Amino acid sequence: MSKWVYTFGNGKAEGDASMRNLLGGKGANLAEMNVVGLPVPPGFTVTTEVCTYYYNNDHTYPADLKDQVKAAVAEVEKVMGKKFADANNPLLFSVRSGARVSMPGMMDTVLNLGLNDETVKALAKASGSERFAYDSYRRFLQMFSDVVLGADLDLYEEALENMKKSKGYKSDTDLTAEDLKELVKEYKEIGQKLGKVVPQDPWDQLWAGIGAVFGSWMAARAITYRKLNNIPGDWGTAVNVQTMVFGNAGDDCATGVCFSRDPATGENVYYGEYLVVKLPAVKEGYKAVRLCKAEGICVCVTVVHSMTQALLAAKAGADFVAPYISHIDNIGADGVTAVEEMVMAFENGGYPCKVLGASFRTADQIRRLATVGCQAVTITPEMFDLLIAHASTDASMEGFRKAWKETFGEKQVSDFIPE
Repeated sequence: MSKWVYTFGNGKAEGDASMRNLLGGKGANLAEMNVVGLPVPPGFTVTTEVCTYYYNNDHTYPADLKDQVKAAVAEVEKVMGKKFADANNPLLFSVRSGARVSMPGMMDTVLNLGLNDETVKALAKASGSERFAYDSYRRFLQMFSDVVLGADLDLYEEALENMKKSKGYKSDTDLTAEDLKELVKEYKEIGQKLGKVVPQDPWDQLWAGIGAVFGSWMAARAITYRKLNNIPGDWGTAVNVQTMVFGNAGDDCATGVCFSRDPATGENVYYGEYLVVKLPAVKEGYKAVRLCKAEGICVCVTVVHSMTQALLAAKAGADFVAPYISHIDNIGADGVTAVEEMVMAFENGGYPCKVLGASFRTADQIRRLATVGCQAVTITPEMFDLLIAHASTDASMEGFRKAWKETFGEKQVSDFIPE
């Protein structure tokens, strides 16, 4: 019997780094990290050979794959002390691609797989947070509908934006548990109208997610990427099914990317950037900064309205300060000038603290911030669109499209790339 599935977790793995052709780069390295003792969430890898079989046999799977996947899920259940598709203590998965060479962003991912109308209640009970559970559920419904079912993502985004607008919210994080329950209901209604309903059975979700990843190997963007990078189409991708890790469970968790070397300099140091704790620019907030930094926690001091508040935050050890630009303008000062003073004070004092600009009315405020040394900004999607938009660019793009059609008709760029 052929082996199609390789498990990893709890310091053990059936594969290793030498098996990237079979397990893909991600699967091979997940196995290797387990073997060397790194804390990797347990899971399993469906091999690249299954992908090859899938395309050579009319999008079907080997007869014994189903049993091997069930056995692998059971192994993960033992490690985690949870049960997949269980209404009381559910195990949730992420499903990701993993070719033998990196193809960033070219294939599909499904997160929070295993959530349904019953397991979301168990997640809320186990976590102690209905808001977290229903936020995860609405994310799952939106992602699964888009990636697996091919639904129009804009309809779900529109429902989310309408919900925020009706409540007077500016951020997704302002939504309450009750808001998110209502949003889940709306998402399901959208699916019903489109005839693209997310299955309630977690096993159906899992097989659909695996199929979506294999299917994305032959998506147009993946094919074009392989042509541009001379990657053979018959290599196939593996599928990595891994215990879900949450970045939205509260202020004590986050997701991000870490490196074993500094990606900018190549220095052999552990490197990663992420924001975890936001603290207000008040006396107790400054005290909390010192406590957090003593534990090695990254801190952003927020609702900053003056250079002195920012300087105190930097002296306390904050990694970022977030001045509210429009709020500063509203109290008779100039938000951009205030940021310029913060940047100069940090440079003169030798503080590593960075400025994260927030609360904007106009795109010009962001442009001005860039000229005074502000390192980062946090903006809404609408503001991002304003930064991109320019009438002359739109006119030029229309001219390009017209010229292309006159010259090449309906052909795409990928049509000119040799096999």
